Amino acid sequence: MPQILRTTLIQDEALAAGAFMQKDLPVNPLSIVLLTIKALNNTPANADHHVWAELLNHVPKVTVSYRGASVIAGRLKDLAMMYAQLAQWTPRQLQANDVDNDVRSITVPLLFGRRPYDHKQCFPATRRGDLVLRLDAAAALPAALDNFLIQAETIELLDAQPESFLKVTETQRTMQLGEQNEIALPLGNRLIALLLQAATFPTAASYNSSFGQIALELDNVEVGVSKANWETLAGELHRRMPGGWPLSFHTHKENVAAAYAQFAVTRAQSDDDPDAQAYALIDLDPLEDASYAINTANAADFNLIVNSDVADGAPSRVLIAEHVMIGAAAAPGA
Repeated sequence: MPQILRTTLIQDEALAAGAFMQKDLPVNPLSIVLLTIKALNNTPANADHHVWAELLNHVPKVTVSYRGASVIAGRLKDLAMMYAQLAQWTPRQLQANDVDNDVRSITVPLLFGRRPYDHKQCFPATRRGDLVLRLDAAAALPAALDNFLIQAETIELLDAQPESFLKVTETQRTMQLGEQNEIALPLGNRLIALLLQAATFPTAASYNSSFGQIALELDNVEVGVSKANWETLAGELHRRMPGGWPLSFHTHKENVAAAYAQFAVTRAQSDDDPDAQAYALIDLDPLEDASYAINTANAADFNLIVNSDVADGAPSRVLIAEHVMIGAAAAPGA
């Protein structure tokens, strides 16, 4: 039976604005990289102190590459949401307050299998220098935080003989109004999920979304999704996180219909988080065993078709989760 080996790859290394760091990952079969962002509150009473996205936006580009080819690629914020969907590993902040120079941190798992610690689904053994982690920092620090530090710990599964691994990569598209938005998806593996991050999403008094309605076409034939709406797909995302996204703003409003009274009953809580509201999920692996996954091994063309409610000025993002077979399991018909 494989054995777990947990080691520290990065110990509190500074990541300044506009900088990057690159590290060779371990050579044994790899299940998880636990990536932690640490920072200090920069100014007192700043409303952005508690915003989870302020921490994760400091790393707009995470790449794990094998001999130059991406195995994981995306914004840390998007990857946090994707792995929360795939494995129900939802990140939480160390603390969230408005005190200047108080500490905070958040940990995001980068997963190489649908189930963490699964010795049958992890990245196979490599040679030193073949598997590389790179973190790129944002060009400027957020106003609410400073003194960013990085930690990374790895979970290896010694002597594992994996049959497959999980690949998560990103593509972008600036949507045009209407149905003419065709986004090419990768070929060759099993597609298990798409995470949609919309430049425009329902908020305030508008239901408009960059991903108003979507469909999937494999070799020009609808497959998996014939027609789905943004609102339902966003609901699908939160269905996979019982209790909702744990980092959302949770506030209560004082009863404003009367003068302040001690112990007065307040209105129901408000859960408002624009960063979380921007996401929706296309779940193509509801049983979590790839039995419903869309196999693109013999396809010539695979596209996400988007009927957008708006003409955007900024790109929307799609994170693509693929189940990649290796070794004997990758033989035709497997």
